[in-house]
Amino acid sequence: MFSKLMKKILLISLLSLSFSQELKVEGNLNVTGAVINDSLAKVIAAQQAEIDALQSLIASLQSQIDALQNGNEIVTGTVTDIDGNVYQTVVIGNQNWMAENLKVTHYRNGDAISNAEPDLWWQQFVGTYIEHPEDYNLYGNFYNWYAAIDERGVCPEGWHVPTRDEWIVLSNFLGGAGNSGGHLKIVGFEYWNSPNDGATNSTGFSALPAGMITGGSWELNQSNFRAYFISTTEQNSTFIYARMLDYNNYAFAEYNLWHTEGYSIRCIQD
Repeated sequence: MFSKLMKKILLISLLSLSFSQELKVEGNLNVTGAVINDSLAKVIAAQQAEIDALQSLIASLQSQIDALQNGNEIVTGTVTDIDGNVYQTVVIGNQNWMAENLKVTHYRNGDAISNAEPDLWWQQFVGTYIEHPEDYNLYGNFYNWYAAIDERGVCPEGWHVPTRDEWIVLSNFLGGAGNSGGHLKIVGFEYWNSPNDGATNSTGFSALPAGMITGGSWELNQSNFRAYFISTTEQNSTFIYARMLDYNNYAFAEYNLWHTEGYSIRCIQD
């Protein structure tokens, strides 16, 4: 534990040196205006991009150091679904979560989950899934609420789709809905659009911006901008409770969404 902590502290110290730059002038310096040519502007922009990337890395490392100091090193594992897909898992507080989006196509008993035609998606009042059109191996599949609550179970044995209350427990453990989102999002801009505010992924939850399936017909919406995670809890006969992460803020907001639209699923251990 001590050696790992010291290595990270040393790395932060070395990275921090990159921000300590000094301008030395011998003789008199007389500036009567601000003149920056194109070449200098390009150099400044490149340096700023590098500094931004280093600052993001430092923030991520700092969050890991804080966790180590508090004895909260990330605890991981794996779980396998009925189709043989293997998922990384992570313990956050007293909960054990999948660290990847679900992509199963069968219920636990082997029955196939309905795979609706795109233009019929919104009419489905039974459990239905559709593959993410960009990369389902990365982003997982989208599922409607009816699949999430089906008694045959979409999650692996010993796991289930979270309730609203279980999402609240996670959010509160990380500081509340207004501040907890950054702890759950993958760092950087490879998947999330800039600025990806607050992202540290300090929990190892590794949320990706899969977007959602919406509209009167099949439509991928908000990919690279937002992640939506389903709960099994209804608000009323029209809407369910879900959770949303956004590229442009720190929040882990609660949303009321339609039963028939498609969202990502993160299973939680029983």
